Amino acid sequence: MNARKSENPDPSASHAMTVEFEFVLDELLDVTEQYLLRRPFLRRARKWNLAAAGALAGLVVFLIVRASLEYRLCFGALAFGVGMLAEHALVGLRRRGLLRAAIREQARGEGPFRCVVTADPSGLTVTQMDMTLHRPWHAIDSVVDSDRGVEILARDGSLTVVRSRAFDSPDQRAEWMALIRGFVSSETAIAPEKGAGSKESPAI
Repeated sequence: MNARKSENPDPSASHAMTVEFEFVLDELLDVTEQYLLRRPFLRRARKWNLAAAGALAGLVVFLIVRASLEYRLCFGALAFGVGMLAEHALVGLRRRGLLRAAIREQARGEGPFRCVVTADPSGLTVTQMDMTLHRPWHAIDSVVDSDRGVEILARDGSLTVVRSRAFDSPDQRAEWMALIRGFVSSETAIAPEKGAGSKESPAI
């Protein structure tokens, strides 16, 4: 995809850069699921569910096995581990299926959808699926160059992934990385840490 940038070469002044790319439903699903799994209350709930499933499986096996106490404890401990693994697998499948159905209903299809991401001195602006999200640079926690693209993690746990196909060349990708990292670094140096001012929501 083509990128657009301002003519001003000084990133600290009014330099801005926009990239565009298309994505499909499953890519949005991956980012949304990653966002949700970062939420503290969901992590706590997952741990409790795993422990409960394991304990239930272990107790049932302990009660029904006809053997000495040592064997019953051994089989119960084994069942505890199996119960936790089974719960982990089943919950993941159920969660992903329900989440995919909800996102598909909201998106009204499988895609492709267009995503436009602009980095300028005011912050990062993401427009996709008839919705625009803006985050100032002090709300950005980290910028990571990964295989799937440039991952921009906000302090509220939300994630924006600018896919690799948004860039026409490695040089353009490097320029984008340098620009947003420069904005994040300069904002961190002059401003105290603040909470994100925009709505918490994952972006592709």
